[in-house]
Amino acid sequence: MEHYDYARLTATSFGIDINITDDAELKALMTELNKLHPQMSVSNIDRLPGGELFYCRIKELGGRDSAYLWWIVKYLCRRGWEPLGAVSVTAQGVWEQLRRKTSD
Repeated sequence: MEHYDYARLTATSFGIDINITDDAELKALMTELNKLHPQMSVSNIDRLPGGELFYCRIKELGGRDSAYLWWIVKYLCRRGWEPLGAVSVTAQGVWEQLRRKTSD
């Protein structure tokens, strides 16, 4: 049986929300984003019951949230993630969904 990690990226007027099932990938992503835009802030960090990060909101992107959303999609795709689709919901922004096959 195949297993996958999943990610959902949401760009709204509040920033970019990142939900992801791979704690290490989220940490690596935040590190790379911080190199690109050190002024960003990370808030609303949430963890699974086991302590792994699964959610955060990236803010203070200088009004370039859409550009950073696409940068994140590009970054994840280069690391083996594949897009599943995008949904644009006017009140809630744009949702990008991705998955990556796990090795277990």
